[in-house]
Amino acid sequence: MPENADWQNNLTAQATIPVKAAAWWEMNYNFIGGWHQYRISYFPELLVKNYFSYSLNFTESFKLPRSYTIELSGYYNSSSYSGNSRNNGNAICNLGLKKDLENNNGSFQLSISDIFRANIYRGHDGAVITDAFNSDVYVKYEGESYFRPIIKLSYSCSFGSNSKKDSHKNNGTKEEQDRL
Repeated sequence: MPENADWQNNLTAQATIPVKAAAWWEMNYNFIGGWHQYRISYFPELLVKNYFSYSLNFTESFKLPRSYTIELSGYYNSSSYSGNSRNNGNAICNLGLKKDLENNNGSFQLSISDIFRANIYRGHDGAVITDAFNSDVYVKYEGESYFRPIIKLSYSCSFGSNSKKDSHKNNGTKEEQDRL
């Protein structure tokens, strides 16, 4: 069917980089990127597209005195292609504050999504080649957080015992346990 490419080749790399800069500062970075190539023959002209795209996710966590933690997280996606469409890059950054309560009584978390109001998707259908319908459509989508901040306050608490139980006890038959 016309949505399918004749073929597509991808060469991708992925890396996860955890960093503990200090006892109070932890970072985690994830990268995935690669070179892509595809061919589509159902257009009036043959389309062969080569491009590089990547995505970067990050989390920065800062432990503060009195059981507080601040977290900054977000992502950036580079521009990419799909068929005759180009998707522009987009990014988002979030901020959170957590307070752990004493005696394992749970925690309160306050978070704000998209603090820079950057949650915007932009695309262009007809960006690569002229198709049979002469498509030239621009798309812009602004997520909810673009118009007003999304603020969440939550409380979480674990129920039950925090002590670890013997994980092999009563797990399966004696034969299975003997094989282990």
